Amino acid sequence: MAGKWEHLNEFIKEHEAREEAEFTAAWDKYKQRFNPFIACPECKGSDRVGQIEHERWVLTSNGVHEPVGVWKDCDNCNGLGEIQADENMETKHGTNTY
Repeated sequence: MAGKWEHLNEFIKEHEAREEAEFTAAWDKYKQRFNPFIACPECKGSDRVGQIEHERWVLTSNGVHEPVGVWKDCDNCNGLGEIQADENMETKHGTNTY
């Protein structure tokens, strides 16, 4: 008896595989690509990723306090160079899809 329905079982397996492939292709085509992280606005213009230049006053040898630039971790992103984006945040292109 099992051989009687064998061809029907094969047809069902092929149909399910084809249906799954079609669904996956459609899903990949229309899904929105949202990157959860964006470049940190405070340190993205910096030469060093995740660091900003900070001014520190140092007493020089001639007895004058002068500002000296030192690099420190960005307070906004904690030195990572990127922050988590909001879902409704717009990109450079005016949409929230990346």
